[in-house]
Amino acid sequence: MDLALQTDDHDLAIGTFGRAFYILDDIRPLRSFANKGYDNAKTENIILFDIPDAYQASSRQPDGMRFAANGGPFEGENRGSNARISFYVAADPAPKKEEAAPSKRKGRKAKAKAEEEKPEAKAKKRPSKATMSIINSSGDTIRTRSVSVKKGIVNKTTWNMDRRNPYPGPAGGGGGRFGGGRTAAGSAPREQSAGSALPGTYTVALKYGDEVVTTKVKVNGDPRESIRLSDLQAAQDFIDQVLQRVQAVSQLSKRVRDANGIITKVEAQMKGVDKDKVKDLKKITKETKEMLVEVQAIVSGRPTPAGTQGIFRSSDPTANQMINQVRFAASSRREAPGPNEMDLLKNAEQMISKAMGMADEFFSNQWPKFKTAYDGTDLGFFKDFSGPLDDK
Repeated sequence: MDLALQTDDHDLAIGTFGRAFYILDDIRPLRSFANKGYDNAKTENIILFDIPDAYQASSRQPDGMRFAANGGPFEGENRGSNARISFYVAADPAPKKEEAAPSKRKGRKAKAKAEEEKPEAKAKKRPSKATMSIINSSGDTIRTRSVSVKKGIVNKTTWNMDRRNPYPGPAGGGGGRFGGGRTAAGSAPREQSAGSALPGTYTVALKYGDEVVTTKVKVNGDPRESIRLSDLQAAQDFIDQVLQRVQAVSQLSKRVRDANGIITKVEAQMKGVDKDKVKDLKKITKETKEMLVEVQAIVSGRPTPAGTQGIFRSSDPTANQMINQVRFAASSRREAPGPNEMDLLKNAEQMISKAMGMADEFFSNQWPKFKTAYDGTDLGFFKDFSGPLDDK
Protein backbone atom coordinates (compact mmCIF):
# COMPACT_ATOMS: atom_id res chain seq x y z
CA MET A 1 0.00 0.00 0.00
CA ASP A 2 1.30 3.49 -0.93
CA LEU A 3 0.28 6.83 0.63
CA ALA A 4 0.60 10.27 -0.97
CA LEU A 5 -0.42 13.62 0.52
CA GLN A 6 -1.80 16.37 -1.70
CA THR A 7 -0.47 19.38 0.21
CA ASP A 8 -2.67 22.12 -1.33
CA ASP A 9 -6.00 20.53 -0.38
CA HIS A 10 -4.73 18.27 2.43
CA ASP A 11 -6.13 15.19 0.69
CA LEU A 12 -4.62 11.77 1.34
CA ALA A 13 -4.35 9.35 -1.60
CA ILE A 14 -4.17 5.65 -0.73
CA GLY A 15 -3.08 3.19 -3.41
CA THR A 16 -3.43 -0.57 -2.93
CA PHE A 17 -1.58 -3.46 -4.55
CA GLY A 18 -4.92 -4.51 -6.02
CA ARG A 19 -4.69 -1.52 -8.40
CA ALA A 20 -7.35 0.46 -6.53
CA PHE A 21 -7.01 3.79 -4.82
CA TYR A 22 -8.99 5.89 -2.34
CA ILE A 23 -8.99 9.62 -1.60
CA LEU A 24 -9.56 10.91 1.93
CA ASP A 25 -10.71 14.51 1.43
CA ASP A 26 -9.17 17.07 3.78
CA ILE A 27 -7.47 15.18 6.59
CA ARG A 28 -7.04 18.31 8.74
CA PRO A 29 -9.60 17.04 11.29
CA LEU A 30 -7.45 13.92 11.78
CA ARG A 31 -4.35 16.08 12.21
CA SER A 32 -6.16 18.23 14.74
CA PHE A 33 -7.07 15.14 16.76
CA ALA A 34 -3.45 13.99 16.57
CA ASN A 35 -2.13 17.36 17.80
CA LYS A 36 -4.60 17.59 20.68
CA GLY A 37 -4.46 13.93 21.54
CA TYR A 38 -7.59 11.93 20.86
CA ASP A 39 -8.45 11.41 24.55
CA ASN A 40 -8.21 15.16 25.17
CA ALA A 41 -10.02 16.18 21.99
CA LYS A 42 -13.02 13.93 22.50
CA THR A 43 -13.80 15.61 25.85
CA GLU A 44 -14.30 19.03 24.23
CA ASN A 45 -17.96 19.91 23.62
CA ILE A 46 -17.33 21.15 20.09
CA ILE A 47 -14.32 21.60 17.81
CA LEU A 48 -14.52 23.60 14.56
CA PHE A 49 -11.70 22.59 12.24
CA ASP A 50 -9.80 24.75 9.75
CA ILE A 51 -11.79 25.25 6.56
CA PRO A 52 -10.15 24.82 3.14
CA ASP A 53 -10.32 27.73 0.69
CA ALA A 54 -13.54 27.77 -1.33
CA TYR A 55 -13.92 28.70 -5.00
CA GLN A 56 -16.96 30.11 -6.80
CA ALA A 57 -16.27 27.95 -9.84
CA SER A 58 -18.14 28.54 -13.08
CA SER A 59 -19.37 25.47 -14.91
CA ARG A 60 -21.29 24.50 -18.03
CA GLN A 61 -22.66 21.41 -19.71
CA PRO A 62 -19.72 19.47 -21.23
CA ASP A 63 -19.59 18.95 -24.98
CA GLY A 64 -20.67 15.65 -26.42
CA MET A 65 -23.19 13.21 -24.99
CA ARG A 66 -25.79 14.92 -22.78
CA PHE A 67 -27.81 11.94 -21.56
CA ALA A 68 -25.55 8.90 -21.53
CA ALA A 69 -27.48 5.63 -21.23
CA ASN A 70 -26.26 2.77 -19.05
CA GLY A 71 -22.88 1.58 -20.22
CA GLY A 72 -21.93 5.04 -21.52
CA PRO A 73 -18.63 6.83 -20.79
CA PHE A 74 -17.44 6.74 -17.20
CA GLU A 75 -17.70 10.08 -15.41
CA GLY A 76 -16.21 10.48 -11.95
CA GLU A 77 -17.93 12.50 -9.27
CA ASN A 78 -16.68 16.06 -9.00
CA ARG A 79 -15.96 17.67 -5.66
CA GLY A 80 -18.85 19.85 -4.48
CA SER A 81 -18.61 23.56 -5.23
CA ASN A 82 -19.56 24.66 -1.69
CA ALA A 83 -17.35 25.67 1.22
CA ARG A 84 -16.73 22.46 3.20
CA ILE A 85 -17.01 22.80 6.98
CA SER A 86 -16.04 20.07 9.45
CA PHE A 87 -16.69 20.02 13.18
CA TYR A 88 -16.70 17.56 16.04
CA VAL A 89 -19.30 17.28 18.81
CA ALA A 90 -18.65 15.20 21.90
CA ALA A 91 -20.85 12.22 22.66
CA ASP A 92 -23.48 12.49 25.39
CA PRO A 93 -22.05 11.67 28.82
CA ALA A 94 -22.76 8.20 30.11
CA PRO A 95 -25.40 8.04 32.88
CA LYS A 96 -24.01 7.95 36.42
CA LYS A 97 -25.34 5.82 39.22
CA GLU A 98 -26.67 7.74 42.17
CA GLU A 99 -25.62 6.93 45.71
CA ALA A 100 -27.94 4.31 47.19
CA ALA A 101 -29.46 4.77 50.62
CA PRO A 102 -27.38 3.06 53.36
CA SER A 103 -28.57 -0.48 53.97
CA LYS A 104 -29.11 -1.88 57.46
CA ARG A 105 -28.06 -5.32 56.22
CA LYS A 106 -24.45 -6.36 56.45
CA GLY A 107 -22.22 -8.70 54.51
CA ARG A 108 -21.15 -9.15 50.92
CA LYS A 109 -24.56 -10.16 49.62
CA ALA A 110 -26.15 -7.06 51.13
CA LYS A 111 -23.46 -4.84 49.55
CA ALA A 112 -23.93 -6.41 46.13
CA LYS A 113 -27.71 -6.04 46.41
CA ALA A 114 -27.38 -2.36 47.31
CA GLU A 115 -25.05 -1.79 44.35
CA GLU A 116 -27.61 -3.31 41.99
CA GLU A 117 -30.38 -1.17 43.43
CA LYS A 118 -28.58 2.13 42.81
CA PRO A 119 -30.78 4.18 40.43
CA GLU A 120 -29.11 5.59 37.31
CA ALA A 121 -29.13 9.40 37.15
CA LYS A 122 -30.30 10.74 33.80
CA ALA A 123 -27.42 12.59 32.18
CA LYS A 124 -28.28 15.84 30.44
CA LYS A 125 -28.22 15.24 26.70
CA ARG A 126 -26.46 17.68 24.45
CA PRO A 127 -28.50 19.45 21.74
CA SER A 128 -29.06 17.77 18.38
CA LYS A 129 -28.84 21.05 16.45
CA ALA A 130 -26.23 23.79 16.07
CA THR A 131 -26.58 27.24 14.50
CA MET A 132 -24.08 28.28 11.84
CA SER A 133 -23.60 31.98 11.04
CA ILE A 134 -21.49 33.54 8.29
CA ILE A 135 -20.07 36.97 9.12
CA ASN A 136 -18.39 39.31 6.64
CA SER A 137 -15.37 41.55 7.23
CA SER A 138 -17.66 44.41 8.36
CA GLY A 139 -19.08 42.26 11.16
CA ASP A 140 -22.49 41.79 9.48
CA THR A 141 -24.13 38.36 9.56
CA ILE A 142 -24.93 37.51 5.95
CA ARG A 143 -26.22 33.94 6.38
CA THR A 144 -27.62 31.82 9.18
CA ARG A 145 -28.91 28.27 9.22
CA SER A 146 -29.52 25.33 11.49
CA VAL A 147 -27.17 22.33 11.27
CA SER A 148 -28.01 18.80 12.37
CA VAL A 149 -25.45 17.28 14.73
CA LYS A 150 -24.22 13.70 15.09
CA LYS A 151 -22.49 13.27 18.43
CA GLY A 152 -19.18 11.56 18.98
CA ILE A 153 -18.03 11.83 15.35
CA VAL A 154 -16.75 14.44 12.87
CA ASN A 155 -19.69 16.22 11.21
CA LYS A 156 -19.65 17.65 7.69
CA THR A 157 -21.74 20.57 6.48
CA THR A 158 -21.45 23.16 3.72
CA TRP A 159 -22.06 26.81 2.91
CA ASN A 160 -22.81 27.47 -0.74
CA MET A 161 -21.16 30.89 -0.53
CA ASP A 162 -24.39 32.84 -0.78
CA ARG A 163 -25.94 35.59 1.34
CA ARG A 164 -29.39 36.06 2.75
CA ASN A 165 -31.96 38.27 1.07
CA PRO A 166 -31.88 41.79 2.61
CA TYR A 167 -35.46 42.29 1.37
CA PRO A 168 -37.23 38.96 2.02
CA GLY A 169 -40.69 38.32 0.67
CA PRO A 170 -43.60 36.86 2.66
CA ALA A 171 -42.73 33.63 4.50
CA GLY A 172 -43.41 30.45 2.56
CA GLY A 173 -43.04 32.11 -0.83
CA GLY A 174 -41.64 30.34 -3.82
CA GLY A 175 -38.09 29.10 -3.98
CA GLY A 176 -35.68 29.76 -6.80
CA ARG A 177 -32.50 31.78 -6.82
CA PHE A 178 -33.87 34.52 -4.57
CA GLY A 179 -36.70 32.58 -2.90
CA GLY A 180 -36.88 31.02 0.49
CA GLY A 181 -38.56 27.81 -0.50
CA ARG A 182 -41.48 26.24 1.29
CA THR A 183 -41.23 24.83 4.78
CA ALA A 184 -43.12 22.16 6.66
CA ALA A 185 -46.19 23.25 8.59
CA GLY A 186 -45.32 24.71 11.96
CA SER A 187 -41.61 25.07 11.20
CA ALA A 188 -39.74 28.36 11.02
CA PRO A 189 -39.51 29.88 7.51
CA ARG A 190 -36.28 29.13 5.72
CA GLU A 191 -33.92 32.08 5.27
CA GLN A 192 -34.17 33.42 1.74
CA SER A 193 -31.08 33.70 -0.45
CA ALA A 194 -29.91 36.70 -2.51
CA GLY A 195 -27.33 34.96 -4.64
CA SER A 196 -23.57 34.69 -4.30
CA ALA A 197 -21.54 36.51 -1.69
CA LEU A 198 -18.55 38.54 -2.83
CA PRO A 199 -15.08 36.95 -2.78
CA GLY A 200 -13.29 37.65 0.49
CA THR A 201 -12.56 36.26 3.93
CA TYR A 202 -15.52 35.38 6.15
CA THR A 203 -15.93 34.21 9.72
CA VAL A 204 -17.82 30.98 10.32
CA ALA A 205 -19.40 30.94 13.80
CA LEU A 206 -20.91 27.72 15.14
CA LYS A 207 -23.16 28.05 18.20
CA TYR A 208 -23.79 24.81 20.08
CA GLY A 209 -25.71 25.19 23.29
CA ASP A 210 -24.06 28.08 25.13
CA GLU A 211 -20.72 27.66 23.40
CA VAL A 212 -19.61 29.49 20.22
CA VAL A 213 -16.55 28.50 18.18
CA THR A 214 -15.25 30.41 15.15
CA THR A 215 -12.81 30.09 12.30
CA LYS A 216 -12.15 31.78 8.95
CA VAL A 217 -12.91 30.74 5.40
CA LYS A 218 -11.53 32.38 2.28
CA VAL A 219 -13.90 32.61 -0.67
CA ASN A 220 -12.17 32.98 -4.04
CA GLY A 221 -13.60 33.76 -7.45
CA ASP A 222 -12.97 31.42 -10.33
CA PRO A 223 -9.21 31.81 -11.07
CA ARG A 224 -9.92 31.21 -14.77
CA GLU A 225 -11.99 34.41 -14.93
CA SER A 226 -10.85 38.00 -14.63
CA ILE A 227 -13.78 39.87 -13.09
CA ARG A 228 -13.02 42.92 -10.99
CA LEU A 229 -14.36 43.07 -7.45
CA SER A 230 -15.83 46.52 -8.20
CA ASP A 231 -17.93 45.01 -11.01
CA LEU A 232 -19.17 42.24 -8.72
CA GLN A 233 -20.06 44.86 -6.09
CA ALA A 234 -21.98 46.91 -8.68
CA ALA A 235 -23.88 43.80 -9.77
CA GLN A 236 -24.74 42.99 -6.15
CA ASP A 237 -25.95 46.56 -5.51
CA PHE A 238 -28.22 46.29 -8.56
CA ILE A 239 -29.59 42.95 -7.36
CA ASP A 240 -30.41 44.51 -3.98
CA GLN A 241 -32.23 47.34 -5.73
CA VAL A 242 -34.28 44.81 -7.69
CA LEU A 243 -34.98 42.69 -4.59
CA GLN A 244 -36.41 45.73 -2.82
CA ARG A 245 -38.97 46.08 -5.65
CA VAL A 246 -39.62 42.33 -5.62
CA GLN A 247 -40.42 42.57 -1.91
CA ALA A 248 -42.95 45.35 -2.53
CA VAL A 249 -44.71 43.35 -5.27
CA SER A 250 -44.70 40.19 -3.11
CA GLN A 251 -46.34 42.03 -0.21
CA LEU A 252 -48.94 43.53 -2.55
CA SER A 253 -49.68 40.11 -4.09
CA LYS A 254 -50.15 38.64 -0.62
CA ARG A 255 -52.60 41.40 0.32
CA VAL A 256 -54.62 40.73 -2.84
CA ARG A 257 -54.64 36.96 -2.11
CA ASP A 258 -55.76 37.57 1.48
CA ALA A 259 -58.57 39.86 0.28
CA ASN A 260 -59.72 37.22 -2.22
CA GLY A 261 -59.76 34.64 0.56
CA ILE A 262 -61.95 36.87 2.75
CA ILE A 263 -64.42 37.45 -0.10
CA THR A 264 -64.64 33.69 -0.71
CA LYS A 265 -65.41 33.08 2.99
CA VAL A 266 -68.09 35.78 3.01
CA GLU A 267 -69.72 34.24 -0.08
CA ALA A 268 -69.76 30.86 1.67
CA GLN A 269 -71.33 32.36 4.81
CA MET A 270 -74.17 33.93 2.80
CA LYS A 271 -75.27 30.59 1.40
CA GLY A 272 -78.42 29.29 3.06
CA VAL A 273 -79.19 32.66 4.71
CA ASP A 274 -82.47 34.49 4.02
CA LYS A 275 -81.99 36.42 0.75
CA ASP A 276 -83.55 39.59 2.07
CA LYS A 277 -81.09 39.70 4.98
CA VAL A 278 -78.02 39.52 2.75
CA LYS A 279 -79.36 41.36 -0.30
CA ASP A 280 -77.22 44.48 0.22
CA LEU A 281 -74.19 42.47 1.30
CA LYS A 282 -74.40 40.29 -1.83
CA LYS A 283 -74.49 43.37 -3.99
CA ILE A 284 -71.43 45.02 -2.48
CA THR A 285 -69.57 41.67 -2.33
CA LYS A 286 -70.03 41.25 -6.07
CA GLU A 287 -68.95 44.84 -6.69
CA THR A 288 -65.87 44.43 -4.45
CA LYS A 289 -64.89 41.17 -6.12
CA GLU A 290 -65.09 42.71 -9.60
CA MET A 291 -62.94 45.66 -8.54
CA LEU A 292 -60.40 43.37 -6.86
CA VAL A 293 -60.07 41.37 -10.11
CA GLU A 294 -58.90 44.54 -11.85
CA VAL A 295 -56.30 45.13 -9.15
CA GLN A 296 -55.16 41.51 -9.36
CA ALA A 297 -54.93 41.78 -13.15
CA ILE A 298 -52.21 44.43 -12.97
CA VAL A 299 -50.42 42.95 -9.95
CA SER A 300 -50.15 39.25 -10.81
CA GLY A 301 -52.58 38.52 -13.65
CA ARG A 302 -56.27 37.80 -14.08
CA PRO A 303 -57.66 34.71 -12.37
CA THR A 304 -58.49 31.71 -14.54
CA PRO A 305 -62.06 32.09 -15.85
CA ALA A 306 -64.54 29.52 -14.58
CA GLY A 307 -64.83 26.47 -16.82
CA THR A 308 -61.46 27.03 -18.52
CA GLN A 309 -59.66 23.84 -19.52
CA GLY A 310 -55.90 23.59 -19.82
CA ILE A 311 -53.43 26.33 -18.91
CA PHE A 312 -54.70 29.91 -18.89
CA ARG A 313 -52.28 32.78 -19.25
CA SER A 314 -53.28 36.41 -19.55
CA SER A 315 -51.42 38.34 -22.25
CA ASP A 316 -51.56 41.58 -20.27
CA PRO A 317 -48.25 42.65 -18.65
CA THR A 318 -48.20 42.59 -14.84
CA ALA A 319 -46.02 44.13 -12.13
CA ASN A 320 -44.97 40.66 -10.98
CA GLN A 321 -44.01 39.58 -14.50
CA MET A 322 -42.01 42.71 -15.26
CA ILE A 323 -40.01 42.78 -12.01
CA ASN A 324 -39.22 39.08 -12.46
CA GLN A 325 -37.77 39.87 -15.88
CA VAL A 326 -35.44 42.36 -14.22
CA ARG A 327 -34.59 39.83 -11.50
CA PHE A 328 -33.63 37.22 -14.09
CA ALA A 329 -31.48 39.76 -15.94
CA ALA A 330 -29.80 40.83 -12.69
CA SER A 331 -29.05 37.26 -11.61
CA SER A 332 -27.40 36.42 -14.93
CA ARG A 333 -24.94 39.35 -14.82
CA ARG A 334 -21.68 39.49 -12.89
CA GLU A 335 -20.85 43.09 -13.68
CA ALA A 336 -22.40 46.56 -13.45
CA PRO A 337 -25.89 46.80 -15.04
CA GLY A 338 -26.01 48.04 -18.62
CA PRO A 339 -28.62 50.23 -20.35
CA ASN A 340 -30.88 47.25 -21.11
CA GLU A 341 -31.09 46.27 -17.43
CA MET A 342 -31.70 49.87 -16.37
CA ASP A 343 -34.52 50.24 -18.95
CA LEU A 344 -36.11 47.01 -17.73
CA LEU A 345 -36.02 48.27 -14.14
CA LYS A 346 -37.45 51.66 -15.13
CA ASN A 347 -40.40 50.02 -16.94
CA ALA A 348 -41.01 47.65 -14.04
CA GLU A 349 -40.98 50.52 -11.53
CA GLN A 350 -43.60 52.37 -13.61
CA MET A 351 -45.84 49.29 -13.63
CA ILE A 352 -45.33 48.75 -9.89
CA SER A 353 -46.23 52.39 -9.20
CA LYS A 354 -49.44 51.99 -11.24
CA ALA A 355 -50.35 48.77 -9.41
CA MET A 356 -49.68 50.35 -6.01
CA GLY A 357 -51.90 53.30 -6.92
CA MET A 358 -54.81 51.05 -7.94
CA ALA A 359 -54.40 48.91 -4.81
CA ASP A 360 -54.27 51.93 -2.49
CA GLU A 361 -57.43 53.33 -4.09
CA PHE A 362 -59.24 50.00 -3.69
CA PHE A 363 -58.19 49.27 -0.09
CA SER A 364 -58.75 52.87 1.03
CA ASN A 365 -62.26 53.28 -0.41
CA GLN A 366 -63.99 50.08 -1.54
CA TRP A 367 -62.67 47.68 1.08
CA PRO A 368 -63.93 49.73 4.10
CA LYS A 369 -67.41 49.86 2.49
CA PHE A 370 -67.37 46.08 2.10
CA LYS A 371 -66.30 45.58 5.72
CA THR A 372 -68.98 47.98 7.00
CA ALA A 373 -71.66 46.13 5.02
CA TYR A 374 -70.47 42.79 6.41
CA ASP A 375 -70.33 44.02 10.01
CA GLY A 376 -73.87 45.44 9.69
CA THR A 377 -75.43 42.25 8.33
CA ASP A 378 -77.04 39.64 10.58
CA LEU A 379 -76.16 36.36 8.94
CA GLY A 380 -78.41 34.51 11.36
CA PHE A 381 -76.00 31.83 12.56
CA PHE A 382 -76.74 32.22 16.25
CA LYS A 383 -79.94 31.07 17.95
CA ASP A 384 -81.27 31.96 21.37
CA PHE A 385 -80.57 29.02 23.71
CA SER A 386 -81.15 30.95 26.95
CA GLY A 387 -84.61 29.49 27.69
CA PRO A 388 -85.01 26.29 29.74
CA LEU A 389 -85.67 23.01 27.98
CA ASP A 390 -89.15 21.60 28.24
CA ASP A 391 -88.82 17.96 29.31
CA LYS A 392 -92.59 17.28 29.11
